[in-house]
Amino acid sequence: MDISYLTQVIGALGVIASILYLSIQVRQNTKIARSDTLNALTNRLLLVAENNQLAGLIVKDWSDDEFTPAEKTQLSYWISCIVVDLKDIHSQCQLKVLPKSLLLERTQIIKQGIFKSVIGKSVCSNVSKSCDKKFIIWFEKEVGLGQ
Repeated sequence: MDISYLTQVIGALGVIASILYLSIQVRQNTKIARSDTLNALTNRLLLVAENNQLAGLIVKDWSDDEFTPAEKTQLSYWISCIVVDLKDIHSQCQLKVLPKSLLLERTQIIKQGIFKSVIGKSVCSNVSKSCDKKFIIWFEKEVGLGQ
């Protein structure tokens, strides 16, 4: 057997082994990224769930203008966080790191009419200026802002 032929075979096997190794690494990194993302999303939900003051504001009648200036500010930041949360999930779904079902589950909170309130519309107007066009189109459709 010729040494150059043997060297080529060994080199080809090395390339194949490298490709297999990289494939395994990519698959593992995707799983880790998905796990980290889901953990971060769960932590965001817990922050709201554990905040009695914010929960009290959320359950108020949003059609009334009974919020104090401080409550309006707090709600504006909370609504901004919802948009950022949805934006993050939307981009992760676009990258196929997270399933679209998670995005649909998360949109249930916006179906409550939060974004149809004066505070919600104001926040959406400001936040939409810094978001990706694909996300804005999806968000406006999902929330029903164009209706």
